[in-house]
Amino acid sequence: MVRLKKTITIRDVQKLAERGLEILIKKGRHPEGNFGLYYPEEDEIRVYLPQHSSKKEIEDTILHEYVHALEGQRGFKGKISHGEIDIVVNRTVRRRPKVIEFIKELYELDY
Repeated sequence: MVRLKKTITIRDVQKLAERGLEILIKKGRHPEGNFGLYYPEEDEIRVYLPQHSSKKEIEDTILHEYVHALEGQRGFKGKISHGEIDIVVNRTVRRRPKVIEFIKELYELDY
């Protein structure tokens, strides 16, 4: 059975940033309506602002795509459901609210 971490930690964020993970905030819509995507080939998260209706949705998307980046790093690619990822996102928001602030500062995100 594949085991996913219970929350995203600041250390997880640091490791992926050191590896070269990028986060791009896109002003245009994704052609298929996606809120965000993780591109493993480029080690890049893209978040499509027009798809979101609130700052919380944007932050949840960033964390959701971060979990995809973490699962790829651990060799879980495609083995974890979006429902399981959303549980990790919700736990991270509740238990480690400083993680999203750390990501925003580290990547100098403005949305």
